[in-house]
Amino acid sequence: MEPYFPAVQPDWKLKADVGIWYNIDNQTDPGQLELAYQVSRALIQANISFDAVTARQLDRLSDYKVIILSDVEMLDDMEVAALRQYVADGGKLYVSGRTGTLDAFGAKRSGDAFEDLLGICRTGESAWPLSYMAPTAAGQPLFDYYRADYPLCIPTKQFTLTAGENVTVLATLAETVRDPKDNCYFSSAI
Repeated sequence: MEPYFPAVQPDWKLKADVGIWYNIDNQTDPGQLELAYQVSRALIQANISFDAVTARQLDRLSDYKVIILSDVEMLDDMEVAALRQYVADGGKLYVSGRTGTLDAFGAKRSGDAFEDLLGICRTGESAWPLSYMAPTAAGQPLFDYYRADYPLCIPTKQFTLTAGENVTVLATLAETVRDPKDNCYFSSAI
């Protein structure tokens, strides 16, 4: 519809609150598209307007209240600089997974592109192929039915990290005490 706006009303512009970042140039993980679809579905269910945002729209980042980067591993230096400037100008980023851990050529960065902005330092990865997240007192209102004794199950490994002093921790990793490589134990639940 955008090409027809000048004929209808010259100053009209589509407006979305959220931009979902999709890196069309640097795809190392085909799952990135699925993650973008999942985020899109969640926003549709919540009736939140959104756009797909790519590196070709770096000059329009300020149009959005929030930019979501869901496991976007590869970002070039220009993209990182633009996203950091967006935050400096008051924008909000939602970053998950391995976002910004690789440069445009797929080489591992010496540090995470956004750790200092997020106030975290990644220290490792959970041992199990699924994770349990136990809400803290600050995070409990966001977790509905989940509690420390009934944590949220996430079917992927999670990063372990340390949080800076001005960071509010909403959930902690609740791992089992058994080593996943130790196959001498068995348990089940009904």
